[in-house]
Amino acid sequence: MKSDEENGSQENEDLEEILEGTPLKIEYARRKKLISPRETHFAKLIADGHGPIQAARIAFLARCEPNSPEVSKYEKLARAPRIVEYVNSLKQRKIDQEAAKIDLHLEFGDMHKGKLREYAFRVLERQRDSDATPAHQKFNAIKMLKSLHDPGKDVNLIWKWLDIAWRYQTAHCPSCHESFPLSKVVNDNLGKWRDHNGIKAEGATLTKFDRQLQLIKLADRRRTPHPGQVKALSAPERHLVGLGGARAGKSYLLALFAVLLVCLPGVEIWLLGETYDRTSKEVAYIKRFLQAIFYPHFDSLIRMTQDRKSGEMILTTKWGSELRVKSAKAKGSITGHALEAALCAEPGWLPADIYEELRARMSERLGRIIAAGTPKGIGGFVGRLTNMSGRDEHGRIVRWKQEDRLIANGCDWNVSMLVMQLDPADNPEYVKGELKAARLELTDEEYASEFEGIGVSAEGAKFPLVKDHHLRVIPESYFARAYYVLGIDQGPTNFGACLMAWDGQEIVTCWEFYNSDKLETMQRNLIKLRKRTPQWITALGGNPDKWTLTITDRAPELVGIFHELEQTGMPWPTDIVERHQNNAQLGENWRRENQEYVNNMARTDKILFHSLDTNFAVDDESPGGYQLHAQIMQTIDVLEDRDRESKTDSLKGWQVSDPWRGDHVLDAWYLALWTIHSQQLLIPHVAATIDASDPWAAHKEAFNKRLKDEDDRILGRNRNVRQMTPQEQFQRLTTKGRTFGIRSWYPDEG
Repeated sequence: MKSDEENGSQENEDLEEILEGTPLKIEYARRKKLISPRETHFAKLIADGHGPIQAARIAFLARCEPNSPEVSKYEKLARAPRIVEYVNSLKQRKIDQEAAKIDLHLEFGDMHKGKLREYAFRVLERQRDSDATPAHQKFNAIKMLKSLHDPGKDVNLIWKWLDIAWRYQTAHCPSCHESFPLSKVVNDNLGKWRDHNGIKAEGATLTKFDRQLQLIKLADRRRTPHPGQVKALSAPERHLVGLGGARAGKSYLLALFAVLLVCLPGVEIWLLGETYDRTSKEVAYIKRFLQAIFYPHFDSLIRMTQDRKSGEMILTTKWGSELRVKSAKAKGSITGHALEAALCAEPGWLPADIYEELRARMSERLGRIIAAGTPKGIGGFVGRLTNMSGRDEHGRIVRWKQEDRLIANGCDWNVSMLVMQLDPADNPEYVKGELKAARLELTDEEYASEFEGIGVSAEGAKFPLVKDHHLRVIPESYFARAYYVLGIDQGPTNFGACLMAWDGQEIVTCWEFYNSDKLETMQRNLIKLRKRTPQWITALGGNPDKWTLTITDRAPELVGIFHELEQTGMPWPTDIVERHQNNAQLGENWRRENQEYVNNMARTDKILFHSLDTNFAVDDESPGGYQLHAQIMQTIDVLEDRDRESKTDSLKGWQVSDPWRGDHVLDAWYLALWTIHSQQLLIPHVAATIDASDPWAAHKEAFNKRLKDEDDRILGRNRNVRQMTPQEQFQRLTTKGRTFGIRSWYPDEG
């Protein structure tokens, strides 16, 4: 076996080889007495902060009783030159290592604390700088060092986003459910990164919108949001509909919302347009804003990909957020995602039925719908948003007013919505003189839509002359003198009815009825109407005896049910007529005639809708005509089937976007209106002072005249010459007045 001296010599040789080329090399070979392995252990313990007695007990297993010779021995050993020098060398090496770590931290940031990364970096640098390294190994080391320096693969870049999030975002406490600026949370590592990069921390005392505005200024240093955009950005409501004319800053506003949202971690956002091309302006803004915020590391932090075949664009971030561009034409792709927000570009071009797809995506993450664009009237997706209807907690159909959906008016956040106008004149880049020029060149509705952002009438509206002011409170004196007709659109699953009043001058829609209960038969619904209609008229202030007419649809027939009611002692109290059936050969079109009649009456404010204080249905009936009035204003005119009566809405000449009641109450209203137009609802002893003539009368008269003229031409008749009487024509058949034995049949001749 080797002695301690031999073991110590070998240990020093190994240590000397390890420390070769470093400033910690110790020339142990020059020492007369070398350190043994146990003394090395003893010295290391002292270097780590142990006292001589404690180090001796560990390294030499000595007892070191107080005042014993062992205590003096190891205290003396701790002062030995070889031990002191070795301890000092260990301490110096530790200092050098700490300095190297500090240098590494300053160069690469606080995110690189891993020992493996430090070791790999040092080894690669040693291989790169050593003359003894082969050329191919040195080349590989250089490539790997370059890879480590690549910002796209360096997690230190996350501090760039984290700094932005800590400045401008809001945190939420899950315990007290209070929101507060994230900048109030102390982040020591972020503070060190800011100090190293000379970035000043601010924003803790700013309001939420002020902090968002600071981020917007970072995104666009050239301009700031105008007053209309500020109102939208700071709105507390869940959903937002911003309607504005051309150059009102709608695309700019949507892009700002997208930037504020995409800076949040782990969110998914959709930018939805009718087609992918309609979102190109918003996409350009978003890319420009994010490039300004994350300069010069945009390409390393954010990746943008686009499917050339479909046109879909996807923007993904290092912090897990995602922005997808969607097209309403590709409805199959609008499924299967939970969203924080759906940004709708030019919603006037979106179909109404896309709303139900979007709303289903919002439930899991309490997402928002933000729509900004020029309205194309009051129909479509915009009409679906701004004229919302649904059921309340009692199952009653409710049509929301816009003012009822504001948080300031007590609305809950989850159903709140702000509908606002974006004025182009607020845009500092807008040429206000253009408004005057456009006013001279466009119609009232075109100007209101394109330059004022007001959906005054849907393009191709069926009843464009029915306006908001036609919904009003009708005095009881009108109902006292009016006569009533009840329209019924029956069906086994959907049963609609509408009560209308007519006094010879004005037509008033005064009560609505709708029942979709599959357990309710048509007979039960008729029994309800038989009982309730007189009650409705009495509540309005009218005389139930003036309910004189009822009109029903033809499919299915109700004759048998009315007969059954009569057999059971419940005869129907009024005359009953059925829906008119067009004769294609005569060119009849009662629905189109009704449409012209409504618009002619609305032009002179003679078709009205009774408004009450509430828009809530009572069970299956709705007092007044509030809901029907809104539905009529949103009805779109489409081509109908002229050859036959169709049960399909799209072939009736209208497109109705009411998801709850369909067109059933509207059809009942149309039937009742036809009885007034066709003068089936008679008013005894009251002369009609309104010209309620058939708007097609002139066309019919001209058509009949053309038929007569054609007959005269064929028969060779000239109506400018006095026509012979029948007696004169008969006498032409006689010779000198004789009848050839045929006795005259004229009474005056016996």
